[in-house]
Amino acid sequence: MMAVETIESEIRNLRARVEGSATALIACNGALLAGELPTGTNAEAFAVLCATAFGAAVAASAELSSPPPTRIVIEDEVSTTILARSGEKTLLVAVVDRSADRTKVLDEVGRTAEHLRTD
Repeated sequence: MMAVETIESEIRNLRARVEGSATALIACNGALLAGELPTGTNAEAFAVLCATAFGAAVAASAELSSPPPTRIVIEDEVSTTILARSGEKTLLVAVVDRSADRTKVLDEVGRTAEHLRTD
C-alpha cells in the first residue's frame, strides 16, 4: 500500500495539473481516503455520493450484461466531475471547470488513477 503522504501529494498535484476545484481518492464503500475539497464541503457526504453514483453506473452496466465502467463523467452548466476506477476498491474523483480541456483532464485523471491503483 502506498504511503498516506504520497497519496495526499498525488491528489494535490492532480488538482493543480487539471486546475480542479476538487480531487479525492474514495473507497467504493464511500470512505474518503484523501481529498482536496473546497472549504465548506461536507467531505463525508461528497465521498458517499460519489461512491453511490459510481455504484449505480456499475449496476446499470450489469443490467445490460456489460462490464463495469472504468469511469463516469457528470456534467452540469459550470463543472465536469470525473469518477475513475483506481483499482477494485477505490475511485479517483476530479471536479473541473466546464471550460477545462476535457482530453487533458481525462488523460491526467486516468494516469493518476492508474498510479494510485490499490489492487
